[in-house]
Formats: sequence, C-alpha cells, structure tokens
Amino acid sequence: KMISLIGGAIFVFLVLATVIFPPATVYVTANTKEQDLSLSVKLTADKDKAGKEIKNTLLASWQTEEENVSMEFATTGQKNVGDKARGTISVFNRTGRAYSLSADSEFKSQEKIFVNKQPVVIPSAGVSDYGELVMGKVTFEVEAITGGVAYNIAAGKFSIASIKEMTNLIYGTSDQPMTGGSDRQAKVMIEEDLKGAQDKVEEVAKNKIEEKYGIKGEDIFVKGLAASKILQTDSSKKVDEEADKFVVSSKVQFSFLTFKRPDFDKLLTDSLPLMISDQSALIGDGYRSVTWEVIKFDADKKEAELLSKPRVVIGSKIKEDFLKAKLAGLTVPEIRGVLEQYPDTSLTNVRFFPPFLVKTAPADENRVSVRIKYVEQ
Repeated sequence: KMISLIGGAIFVFLVLATVIFPPATVYVTANTKEQDLSLSVKLTADKDKAGKEIKNTLLASWQTEEENVSMEFATTGQKNVGDKARGTISVFNRTGRAYSLSADSEFKSQEKIFVNKQPVVIPSAGVSDYGELVMGKVTFEVEAITGGVAYNIAAGKFSIASIKEMTNLIYGTSDQPMTGGSDRQAKVMIEEDLKGAQDKVEEVAKNKIEEKYGIKGEDIFVKGLAASKILQTDSSKKVDEEADKFVVSSKVQFSFLTFKRPDFDKLLTDSLPLMISDQSALIGDGYRSVTWEVIKFDADKKEAELLSKPRVVIGSKIKEDFLKAKLAGLTVPEIRGVLEQYPDTSLTNVRFFPPFLVKTAPADENRVSVRIKYVEQ
C-alpha cells in the first residue's frame, strides 16, 4: 500500500507539474553594446517659440549670476627704475603764433624722450625796432621718461612731438648735457600682465559658475551657453609700477541658458524610433550619459543650438511571443539554429519538463517559455 501511495503521488505530481510548469523553457543570452546617438536640440527663452515654431525646440531659462574673484599674479616686466636724467632746454618759435604745451609733453633728442613737468607757453616771434625777426623763446626744465644712464645725453637739438610738422620753425635746444641718470633694473607690472590676469580671473569666475550649476537636479547647464562681462576690476599695482607680485580683484557677471532635464528626456524618447534601427531595442531606462556640443549661441536673442550625444545601451529586438511560435515543436539543435538568425544572440540552455523524458519543445507555443538575459559585451 505504501508503495502504491508513493507511486500514485509521484504520478499525480508529474501530471500537475506538467500542467503547471511549461514543458520547455528556453534561456537566451543577448549581447548589448553602448551606442552614441546624435540629436539636435534648439533652446529659446521665448515661451511662444518653444515647441511651436521650430522642431526640437525646448524652453530655456535665462539666468544672471555675479561672481567675485581675487587672485595674486607674478609680474613679468623688466624696467630700469634708476634715477632719471634732468636738464634745461630752451624752445624757440619763429612763427607769429604762441603755442601752449601741457605738462608731460614730449621732447626728443638723440632717440631719447624727455618731458616737461609744468605747462609751458612758447611765445610768438616778433620784429625788432630794426625790422629783424626776434624768435619767441622759453626756457624750462625737463626730465627723462624713465631712469637710466643712457639718458645722460650731450647737448643738442630737440623736436617737439605735439608740433613735429613745424620742426624747422619751432624747436628746442640744450646748452648743457643731461645729467643724473642711473641704472637699476627691477621687475614691474606691464600691460600684458594686467590683461592676462583679468582674463584668468574671468575664466576662474566662469568655472565657478559652471561648477555651481552644471547638470544639477532637473536643470541642465551646458558649457558655452554663457555671456560674461567684467563689471569692475581693481589691481593692487599700476602698469610700470615696481613689484614682484600684484593682486587683481574682479566682479564678473554671467548670463546663461539652462533647460529642464525632463524636457530633454521626453524629446529624446520621442526621437528614439528614428535613431535606433528596427533590429535593435533600447535596454534599460534612458541614457547612461550625454555630451554636448554648442553649435550656435546668441546671447542677445537668448537662443542656442546644441548637438546632444546621449550614450545608450542597445540589444537585439526580440519579440518573445513571435519567438515562442518559431521555437514550438523544435529540438535543441533546431532551437539553436533559429536563434543564430538573431544578431548577438545565443542559446544558453533549454530546460524540458519532465527532465529526461521530453527532448522536444511542445507544439503548443503557449507551453513554451522564453527567458532573455541581456549582458553587456
């Protein structure tokens, strides 16, 4: 009796298992791979244009931020900061007109330039009681524009930069050599130092803005969609001033476009059928990463055109119901042959039930189960 009960239980179990469990389960491995897609995206801060007038246009937000940055820089200029040569010159005027020269007017002699420290009036020429020309004359002190022994020049004739076209009529002379110039080389801030420092400060401020925003939450900010303007710049040193280092402090204003991640995700989802072949399917949700290329940016119109390159994972498109119909009634070698028709797809295993008794998938496709496992290459 015990043997009969056990045998009956086994029989009932096999019958029920055959009904409950599918007689054939086909395990399929499908390889996947990463693929970079390409999608053109237009941005506009104009609500009336977004999504209406131009295809693939997303509504963007125009934002403005200010950033204060202070940085220290090394000077690169070299200058002779020795004592300046000085002396006295007389300027003669053969014309009938008086001329006024402001302070720091330039007088050139022997390729060296000197300047007056006080305003000067050059009197006009006159006529003596004997009918002879009497030139206008004024004498004053000048000093070299920079220090250096080279400015200790001998007495000679001087031209006047502001009225150089009248050199023969108005000119200066010195009776004694210039003296007192000495040499001492020192580092100074030059114009290139200041310009380079301002550019660097602006770049650092821009990077801070980009790091602050970037792709943050639902907002996406793409590098290159910003216009910058320096509102204020202060330097601890002046151009040509002696110094080893100097500090530049700037207030920089940035105006830039941002847009919403959900808006881009929807645009990408709607565009996927046109970007992925009929033989492939998107694996997983969305994209793994995305890179951006700025094609055009118009800060005045608050518009931009981007080329987005989302990286997705794709695999062979397998319709399980269609595949089950093709596998019904086949042996393992025949099942393997069918799967070879699908790219990057292979048979992993076939489990028949009851084991050892069944070697062929049932003819009824509803009794066939297909399990697909996607693996990355």
